[in-house]
Amino acid sequence: MAMRILFVCTGNTCRSPMAEAMLRSMAEGRGFPVEVRSAGVSTVNGLPVSAHASKVLADRKVAYDGRSSAISGEAVGWADLILTMTVSHKRMLLERFPEAVNKTHTLKEFVDRDSSVLSDLEEVERLYSELHMKAALGEQLGEAERTRLLELERRIPSFDIADPFGGSLEEYHSCANEIEDALRRLLDKLQEMQGQDEGEVEGANEGKDEGGKDEGKDKGNEGKNESEVEGSEGNDKGEKGEFEGKDGNKDD
Repeated sequence: MAMRILFVCTGNTCRSPMAEAMLRSMAEGRGFPVEVRSAGVSTVNGLPVSAHASKVLADRKVAYDGRSSAISGEAVGWADLILTMTVSHKRMLLERFPEAVNKTHTLKEFVDRDSSVLSDLEEVERLYSELHMKAALGEQLGEAERTRLLELERRIPSFDIADPFGGSLEEYHSCANEIEDALRRLLDKLQEMQGQDEGEVEGANEGKDEGGKDEGKDKGNEGKNESEVEGSEGNDKGEKGEFEGKDGNKDD
């Protein structure tokens, strides 16, 4: 079954549609099954992709004829994986759809392999969750928590892909190059994950086969034992009959 990926940016006319079209093309080139859509956290349905984004895709020989879509519960529910262009997009999406927390990441953080950075990110997200919860209750983070949050944000590298909207064609090409690099690493990671899943399924099937063999062996032994018991009972009955016959002869 193809993985379903949703890219998210602000207006869904520049970054996320470029990511959508490029991933679809790159995945097809690798023979990797994937379904891709895109949406915006602050847009309306039906806007055309920006002229520079369309030109960048055409220069790469990547087809795209989609129009903007506002983020919706249907799109969030459809997706197996949601990848945003910035941390801000991620937070805006999760404020509206908190149930998507386990499948929502920025594109660049999802493909990052630095475990220490990922650990810092998890802590930042936890602190922001606490911040939102306390704000809803009219409370604030403690001094130590605020200091820790600022420290983490200073040292975590940026996982944002800058918005080229209103910029030059060169800026759009630069943005597309940044997205393409991340998409290449994304496909590497997804294919690696797929290989691990297939290995686990294969291992489980082998375990079932071995279990079947053992079960067959147990049933065979069970049948053998039953036959031996029945044979033994038959001998006992025969011997009993023989003794009864002898006793009868004595009485006569």
